[in-house]
Parts: sequence; C-alpha cells; structure tokens
Amino acid sequence: MEMDDHPICVITGGTSGIGRAAAHLLAKQGYSLVIVGRNQRRGKRARSEIKRYYDQIEVSFETADLASQDDTMELAKRIRDRYPTIDLLINNAGQRIDHYQEGENGWELTFTTNHLSHYILTNSLWKQLSRSNNGSVITITSSAHWQARSDYPWIAKEHEYDRKQSYAKSKLANLLFAFEFARRAEDTGIVSNAVDPGIAATRFASNNGHIAWAKHVFSHLVRGQLRSSKDCARSIAYLAKVKDKPNEKLIFGCKSVQASADAYKRELAKELWELSSNISGIDLQFNL
Repeated sequence: MEMDDHPICVITGGTSGIGRAAAHLLAKQGYSLVIVGRNQRRGKRARSEIKRYYDQIEVSFETADLASQDDTMELAKRIRDRYPTIDLLINNAGQRIDHYQEGENGWELTFTTNHLSHYILTNSLWKQLSRSNNGSVITITSSAHWQARSDYPWIAKEHEYDRKQSYAKSKLANLLFAFEFARRAEDTGIVSNAVDPGIAATRFASNNGHIAWAKHVFSHLVRGQLRSSKDCARSIAYLAKVKDKPNEKLIFGCKSVQASADAYKRELAKELWELSSNISGIDLQFNL
C-alpha cells in the first residue's frame, strides 16, 4: 500500500515538541507522513491537526515504544509491508532519564531509546530508502554531545550511571551513527546527516517529573538558549527540502557546522556500530 504521489517521510517522536513542529513543516512542503509515537491519543491528535491544515496530505500514525527492540523491529516490519519506497526517515525520538532504568531487553534506557532504536529502524528500512530518487536520513543530535567523556561507557551499569553523561554519549552516538551510515550507504544513493535543532521548551525530560522538567527549562531560559519548537524544526525542514542534499554533515541553523572531534573518529564509529550490531542482531550488509 502506497500513500499517494507525494514523497513519504517517516518521523519518530512526531507527536510533540520539535518532532511535531517538523511534521507540520514537512506537510507544508508536500510530504506524506508516517508519524511514530508511543501515545495513541497524542498521535491521533497530531494527525488530525495536520490534516486540518493540509487535507491533501496523507498522514498515518504508528504506535511503537522505541525503548523496546522488539517493538522497533515490529514497527520496521509494518512500515516495510506498507511502503515499498520511503523518501525521508527522521530519527527524532529521544529522552533524558534522571535515574537508571533498563528497557525490556535489559539495556540502559537512554542508549536504547536515543541510539539503538534508530540504528535498528534505519538499517531495517534502507531498501525502501534506496528506492527513492532522493533517499535521505536525518538523525537528531544535540550540542550535549560535546560533553561526552571518552572514559564513560556507551551502556552504563546502574552503579556508574550519570544522567548527563548517558545523555551526552547517546547524542554523540547519534552523530557517529549518522556519519557511519553515510559512509556505508555510499553506493545506495541514500544520504545521511545529523541535525542539532537547538533547545525548545517542550515536553522533553518531563518523564523525570515536573520539578526536574522546570529546572531543565529554566536553566536554558536564563542562558538565553530557548527557542520555539517551530524555530528548532526549521533545520530539519531545510535539510528535507534542499535539492542538492549534503552528506555526512551536522546541520544547525540551516547550515553545516563543526561537531566534536570524537564525532569524526572512524574507529569510534566502528566500535559503536559493532556494539549496536551485537546487541540488535542486525549486521547490515548492503547487497545491491
């Protein structure tokens, strides 16, 4: 089943915040949307809002918990079964967790949600992306990746858990994955980039409670770092629309910027790729 003649975009975490704002901008550009989220009520509401403004655009909602590897793999299967071709995949979903938690597969939740789910989803949908004339992957990162320490593990154990470092490492993982996928997918025609959208006052980090969320928002507010969700989403929309798409770049404010030195280390990227492959059971080989 194909949606229509519009290009098709799959976006995770598209029911709130920056992802929701990006979905509206992409619909305005003419993309048909597959919005992925955990909450069915918010998903239906996001779909209805977009249809209200862009009735000619097809919008579907897929419920999935990206903290679960099994759920992510099942999501990928449903998308493959419905859409032979995908033009754009936006790996946007993410969370920051104050206290150590494990996903149902036994791995620390920040790493699983922010990185591993998108490793699985992207590598499961590469054939659909390769059938597009402009197949593109956008993985959302954060300036927090600059704070990642080399001595902190990709997957922390409970006794060593540091919420800031776990989040920073997951955002570095987003960059390493985006760049490594670009290199490995070179012969497929798929381009892969990362976007740092900036910081908006959204529901992000509200899972840690209202007080922790308020502190998170206020700390960025006093430093003058807060932007609207729509403003943060502009770099995503820019990268989706530009005809001559860059490859293996970090985009901030609709232009290419420098990432940390670690983000460009090929050996570090290979290490992360091997770890992700061993955990997920997916070792991607592009057989064209």
